[in-house]
Amino acid sequence: MLRNEWAIIFAVVIPLTACDRPDTAGVVELVGVEPAFAAQGASNPALIADGRAIFRFGTFGDETFWTDTLRMHEVIRTSVSPNAALAVGLKVDVDALPPAVRAGLLDGTVDLDAPATTVALLGLGAVVGVVGQVDAANSLTHVGITCAMCHSTVDDSFAPGIGSRLDGWPNRSKDAVALVTGGNEGIGRGGDRRRGVPGDDRRQARGRGE
Repeated sequence: MLRNEWAIIFAVVIPLTACDRPDTAGVVELVGVEPAFAAQGASNPALIADGRAIFRFGTFGDETFWTDTLRMHEVIRTSVSPNAALAVGLKVDVDALPPAVRAGLLDGTVDLDAPATTVALLGLGAVVGVVGQVDAANSLTHVGITCAMCHSTVDDSFAPGIGSRLDGWPNRSKDAVALVTGGNEGIGRGGDRRRGVPGDDRRQARGRGE
């Protein structure tokens, strides 16, 4: 598949797998909710917390695409450092970081050029809009995308791209094409740039029937 075709696919799929613009003309009355919840509506703390969790962490099963089809978890765990992720517009939620990690970021003992650090950040739930499953061996096994990738940013209070979440704010620094193709350098180190397939070489792609 040509690189431009991958860019088109990503540009179309991200809005579909995250959130689309609301259709106010198609709003329907909620059914099946407890009367107490329905009566309180948006002021109900439990509903607000549930909605926030869905917005931030709900993938709606899109791991099937990003993990099973594109194998992006393999690219991330071997080739995507925090610096590379920040460079293409991904954000880090500083409030999800333990004090020791924050201190390590400040004194330089946390390596922002190591893909293993990206996996650790995903394990902490600190990468805005990206949900990863990390096993006992600290290996990334699944990855999914949430609404927050496009519809959240951070306030940069800790460092550029690292800060407290701003839910509902557009991520204007996100480079959708580079997130898949890696721009000129390629996030997927050693990937087939002619075909736009992330990974080690074309043999992997052919082995998956691509």
